[in-house]
Amino acid sequence: MASQDRLKPIVKMLSWMPSIILLVLTLSFLLYLAMPFIRSIQLGIHDTIINYTVRLISIVYHSYFPSHLVFNTACLVLLMIFLACMLSPLWVGYSAATVYVTGIILYFLGVIMSGIFSGIMGFEQIITRGEVEPAFLMPSYGFGIGDLFLAGLLFLLSMSGKTVSLIWRWASSQAPALIAVIIAVNVLGLLSMWLDKKQSMTPEAYRIPERSLLKYSVLCGGIGIIAGAYIFKHKTRHRGLITSVIIASIAGSFILLGGLIM
Repeated sequence: MASQDRLKPIVKMLSWMPSIILLVLTLSFLLYLAMPFIRSIQLGIHDTIINYTVRLISIVYHSYFPSHLVFNTACLVLLMIFLACMLSPLWVGYSAATVYVTGIILYFLGVIMSGIFSGIMGFEQIITRGEVEPAFLMPSYGFGIGDLFLAGLLFLLSMSGKTVSLIWRWASSQAPALIAVIIAVNVLGLLSMWLDKKQSMTPEAYRIPERSLLKYSVLCGGIGIIAGAYIFKHKTRHRGLITSVIIASIAGSFILLGGLIM
């Protein structure tokens, strides 16, 4: 019991460590996103707002044109796996549904604005040249249930691809530090498997949750987890866990390291 009490704080720390690492990476990513905006404010807040508004409209506009569907689909699936390993699957579902519904609303508003703009342009052309050249800013999928479903899906796929591409740019700018973090994650994953094996020999000892092992895996620590499983002969019969670790490792490697490889 004394040994169990001595190891419990260390085991708890290892259980929390992947969440702490994710928090640090998230703060670094948010800082990366904020820095261009902060720097551009020096040029004037008015110009900055206009510039970023135009860029946002451009992103939304291009999201409804189907392109790179295979890449975007892969990004959506692997990003959902990545987030599901870190957050509650329910929250991941809510987030995906929110983006999906947002896509439908933006498409609906975009088509209406396109019609208004086309009408104004057509009216101006009738007055100036006597001819009409229709101008459509948004693709005309229509307003049926199937059309809105398609618009929301395309928006969700596009936003997934854009999010992953943005993470890749951040990862490339932080490559040395990110590689050092990944090496540390694998070492911590290996240590977690060793300690969990040790704790498993003591009845009612505090154990490292399997969800923490998945968090290590999705942070590209799957090699350490799998190596620990076979070196220490621990959880090797849990085929579901090993399979989940492999899937999480693939998703994490794609999200965090894809920009360094491709």
